[in-house]
Amino acid sequence: MDPLMLLFLLIAGLTGSDSVSSVGRVSVQSGGSVTIPCFYEDQYKTHVKYWCKGSDWSSCTTIVCSDSPQKKGEASIRDDPDQRVFNVTMNNLTDGDSGSYWCGVEIGRGSAVGTWVSLSVTEGSPGLSVDKQQVTSVEGDSVSIQCRYGDHYSLSWCRMGGSCITRSSGLDGRPVLIRDDRVKKAFIVTMRGLERKDTGWYWCDNGYQQIPVHISVSQRTTTTTSTELRSDSPQKKDEVSIKDDPDQSVFTVTMNNLKTGDSGCYWCGVEISRAVQEATGCTPASLMYSCRLWTPVELVFGSPPGPELPATPGLDYLQDHVQTMHELARKKGGLPKLDSHWRDPQEVLK
Repeated sequence: MDPLMLLFLLIAGLTGSDSVSSVGRVSVQSGGSVTIPCFYEDQYKTHVKYWCKGSDWSSCTTIVCSDSPQKKGEASIRDDPDQRVFNVTMNNLTDGDSGSYWCGVEIGRGSAVGTWVSLSVTEGSPGLSVDKQQVTSVEGDSVSIQCRYGDHYSLSWCRMGGSCITRSSGLDGRPVLIRDDRVKKAFIVTMRGLERKDTGWYWCDNGYQQIPVHISVSQRTTTTTSTELRSDSPQKKDEVSIKDDPDQSVFTVTMNNLKTGDSGCYWCGVEISRAVQEATGCTPASLMYSCRLWTPVELVFGSPPGPELPATPGLDYLQDHVQTMHELARKKGGLPKLDSHWRDPQEVLK
């Protein structure tokens, strides 16, 4: 930190903690890592941010800075102006890393704002911890975070810039299920039906210590493929081939020279809805429902080549098909019971 700036801070005696916020006390096991989020006001998006160590704000030693250096030893800093937060990560922590730290934002030559963070590195299990600080999910899914604690305090789940809850309820419009397993000493938080807006920093709080958790919710994507291989034609396409063995009731698909891009879901399909009956010249689907039934394979790969039935058959279409099928069956002797007493289908509806 610039010596002139330190002098002004010493004279002013102000930290401006209202403009910068973070967790207060964090405990981490020796050898572990921790990420501390430091939030700032919108007006400081383009300002320099830094992370310094020292019990006195006016004389703390800068470790990393958003301009330079952004990484020093096991510490690094990353600024995210869009979210108005800069994250400080410290790896391979030792007992010597315990102490007082400050999230700082330079606001001008010789002045800054910041907030205090206490880091405690323990040999045994810390008083409050989580398995992962970074949790990812997709829209519509759920996440579950286990906040592990030592002694039992008044535990709560909070969102940065939002509110806190201590039992199952809503948090900023999102239903949250909380269960306190005192046998395993785990405060279990489950958030369901996630949306993109739920992305952000949260933390577990035992009344004395906090541990931050970042939840990232991405957009759900649907991956489909246009590749189709049929036992009639083509039986080979690029590096994929198909071989049908009716005697053994099996068809075999072979894929060669596989790449990471070939990863994904595939379907083995048997076409049944397009089989045409000899007696009527119609498929079973059109005979019974006067429309086409789609198999899972067709839904995934699309419709194979061939004549298509109308997408939305009406009553006239239904009547014509029933009449045609009856005449075909009667001419070929397929349905003797229809030889007499035949009346048009529309009269049956009356």
